[in-house]
Amino acid sequence: MQTLKTAVVIIFLLLSSSIFADDKRDIFVVNHGWHAGIVLRMIDINSSAWKVDPFFKKHKYIEVGWGDEDFYKSSDPSLWMTLKAALIPTSSVLHVRALSMHDLSTFSKENVVKISISIEAFTKLLTFIDSSFAKKDSKSIVLSDGLFPNSFFYLSSKKYHIFQTCNVWTAQALQSAEVDISSSFTITTDNLFNQISDLDKK
Repeated sequence: MQTLKTAVVIIFLLLSSSIFADDKRDIFVVNHGWHAGIVLRMIDINSSAWKVDPFFKKHKYIEVGWGDEDFYKSSDPSLWMTLKAALIPTSSVLHVRALSMHDLSTFSKENVVKISISIEAFTKLLTFIDSSFAKKDSKSIVLSDGLFPNSFFYLSSKKYHIFQTCNVWTAQALQSAEVDISSSFTITTDNLFNQISDLDKK
């Protein structure tokens, strides 16, 4: 009888640890210089909140970033692109990239931050990302290949301007996931990373 009780307790503990270990989702914020990206595990993504392009489903991680269309798509942005993006509301894009663990490991320690959030907050993040895509017949609109292998630019439903920059969008995405940071005047990736790096100190 005692052996049976012990077995029941062990099974309960194993099941409990499995349940509690799965009540968080890890996301990563990566620094590309001008832009930041949010990296998610494909296996965690709920398709009812964000219907990801089937191309990405065979990959382990997916990264998404947002920004001014001309500036983001250019390998060498001009001064005019910079001023236009800042001063005139312009069309924007989402840059979506398939990643592997190796790709993620190539970022230096100071350029990637892991944040653990609840499943509910993770779903809110997916909903925010999905709402940033322009849609045609309920499908995201692919514009061109992206900056890296296995990446694409998609048309966004949002306008880019001085108060809605790429790093503001990233901060807003994190806020939607209940991350305690401010999106106001998040002009640079340095400002964004200073905030998320300080989360452990709060």
